[in-house]
Amino acid sequence: MTASSHRYIMTNQEPTVISAPQVAYEVAMRRLDEQMRQIDAIDNKIGFVLTAASAIIAVFAGFAAVTVKPEHEPSLAVGLAFMVLAGSIFVLAVVSGLQALRFYEWQVQPNWDDLLEYSGRYPEHVLQRWVAEACVASLKANTQLLDRKLSYGGHAMRFLLTEALAAAVGLLALILANAL
Repeated sequence: MTASSHRYIMTNQEPTVISAPQVAYEVAMRRLDEQMRQIDAIDNKIGFVLTAASAIIAVFAGFAAVTVKPEHEPSLAVGLAFMVLAGSIFVLAVVSGLQALRFYEWQVQPNWDDLLEYSGRYPEHVLQRWVAEACVASLKANTQLLDRKLSYGGHAMRFLLTEALAAAVGLLALILANAL
């Protein structure tokens, strides 16, 4: 091995030499682990969005149920209009959130059988290089799916904000309609 294919770690003792395949292996493994943590974090945030959207529509529907005066036409029309609006936006938020949460087939390479087979056939530095390449292939394959998950999650968040705004305006409109 050449000097350029090693990484040196300085300690109080003699420098420890880490080979290039080992560095690639360690970095690729850490990045794949980090990508999987990001996916879990995104799923948790999307779960929050779905919970918040459900809470907003439930509170708005409850408020509308006790505020709308069925015998008073403006109150009934405003209540119905904003219930349809907020309900439609809620459905869009849920659909986007569920699209983001759906089961994606994430790549986590190398597969177990190949790993066991190759570990008995090849020296450590060759195996580390192969594992690093497999992890990088997984990272690349997962990037497009992760972008799709983020896009749907972003749509769900925007629909949540729009739903909250529609519900707030709807509550104010109902109060004003009842005052007429």
